[in-house]
Amino acid sequence: MSPRVSSNGGNATSGLNQHYEEKVRPCIDLVDSLRSLGVEKDLNLPTIAVIGDQSSGKSSVLEALSGVALPRGTGIVT
Repeated sequence: MSPRVSSNGGNATSGLNQHYEEKVRPCIDLVDSLRSLGVEKDLNLPTIAVIGDQSSGKSSVLEALSGVALPRGTGIVT
């Protein structure tokens, strides 16, 4: 499967990856940092586990729950 290309000729997948790196990744990094500081003793930090075979729709479930578009591609992406 090749990356999706938008009607204006841009690569939609790289735009999605950029959105992920700018918006989602910092939140994940923040939760990881708080966890390493032991904040979980006093505050419940968010945790989600989605388990399934490759290409079985795990990212789609996370997108539906979070409202955040996740990167897609061939092989292991997220």
